[in-house]
Formats: sequence, C-alpha cells, structure tokens
Amino acid sequence: MLEVEVKKRINCEDLERLREHIKNLGYTLSYKGVETDIYYSHPCRDFKHTDEALRVRFKDNGECELTYKGPKIGGVGKVREELTVKILDVKTLTLILERLGFREFAKVKKVRETYAKDGTLISIDNVEGLGCFMEIESICINRDVDSTLRFIEELFNRLNIRGPSIRKSYLELLLEKDRS
Repeated sequence: MLEVEVKKRINCEDLERLREHIKNLGYTLSYKGVETDIYYSHPCRDFKHTDEALRVRFKDNGECELTYKGPKIGGVGKVREELTVKILDVKTLTLILERLGFREFAKVKKVRETYAKDGTLISIDNVEGLGCFMEIESICINRDVDSTLRFIEELFNRLNIRGPSIRKSYLELLLEKDRS
C-alpha cells in the first residue's frame, strides 16, 4: 500500500484558526495525544542509505504499532510503501527485535492531532525540538500518485498554508539539527 504524504511547517501560534478551518472543511478530530516513536537500526544494512525505517510507535492511549517504511518514491512529498501492525505485547516485540540484532537508534516525541475525512488524514504536530508542522496524507488506492499529490496541495491551499513542502521525516530533521 502506498502512502502519499506532504508536510509543511506551520506557525504554532496559528493552531486555533487552523483547527476551525479544518473542521469547516468537514474533517473530524479522530485522535489527539502524545506519540513517542522509537527508530531501530538494522544489524546488516544502513537504513540511512537504503532510505528505509523501522519504527515502534507508542501512543499515550496505550496503543502500540510496528511500522516498516520503504524508500521514498518520486521527488515531491513523501510517497512510500508503509506497512503497519498493531502490537499487543511490547516486551516480547522488543525481545524479538533485540534477538535479531536491531538496536534502538533514535526517539521522536510529538503532540499530534489528527483529523479524518474520506480516507484523508490531516495531522497537526508539535514535535519536540522542531516546532509545529502539518502533514496531509492519503493512501493511494483510487487515484494515481500525481492526482493524490495535487489533491493534497489543493487542500493545503484551501487551509491557506503556503511555503515549501518538507520531504524529510521528523527523524531526519532532528538528526540534521543535532549535527549543526
């Protein structure tokens, strides 16, 4: 399954206006909480070079999921294969990953609000150490990637969010910030 996602930086002081605008477009709040993402390194290959990621996400509502993200496809936004499973036994998952040689590499923590409508998600994220962003994502099923990207960009325009899209993940942005 291909996930098509576009991310843009937003003003943290403009969140109330954005929330209202999102609701006026017919989107409803589907999740609000703190997410902590633990990224793992592979014992035999460098995910930085292969542009892959293995992540365990912990939500403050007790949910946990394991996600594999494939390499980015194309040059606009983030289009990539994403496979996710819910995890019921975190301790055993951690032991399995450790036994296979995976090691915790980095942590990303954010406060996230997600709004949903017709298979499209709009997330407002306040990422620890980075600030505020909006991500709009859609699973590419009934549309091709280009028309999905056009739909997402039009949605940003309707929300009056301009500026360049950010192709890098929060992990990449944090690692880049730490190097400077």
